[in-house]
Amino acid sequence: MGRNTSGVIAVVTAGFLLAQRGPRVIPPATRMQTQPFWSLITHVLNSGLFVLVGTQIPSVVDDLAPQSLTMGLAAVAFAGFGVIGCRLLYFYTMPSVFRAIDRRGSQVSRRISARERFPLAWSGVRGGVSLAAALAVPDTMADASCRSTCAP
Repeated sequence: MGRNTSGVIAVVTAGFLLAQRGPRVIPPATRMQTQPFWSLITHVLNSGLFVLVGTQIPSVVDDLAPQSLTMGLAAVAFAGFGVIGCRLLYFYTMPSVFRAIDRRGSQVSRRISARERFPLAWSGVRGGVSLAAALAVPDTMADASCRSTCAP
């Protein structure tokens, strides 16, 4: 790849193109056959990512001072509750906004009750992307300081 290109942007662009052109190029029977395979691969990769991060946790926790560990756990809990709260807030407020904007008959038939929204709000929570982002944080900073071997 060239100096000014990004592999991530290239993959995202290829994904968009395949999503748009794939149904025209790939026959429906083939898509039906491959869908379970890709679901399985996605599950295996997400599971592997969680295992990979899980193997990193003991070494990170061992390097933390007790005060840092407590503050880190508090920050994780705060961020987790914030994300879950925002997701639940979105799932309970946005349908009202959509109802006010779009009053077509086809949209009315798709509406679900607040009781049905709760499991949907929880079931969509995934962590693969955030775990990959956490793994992308370098051990060594730009000024050559490090978090694992340097004294706190």
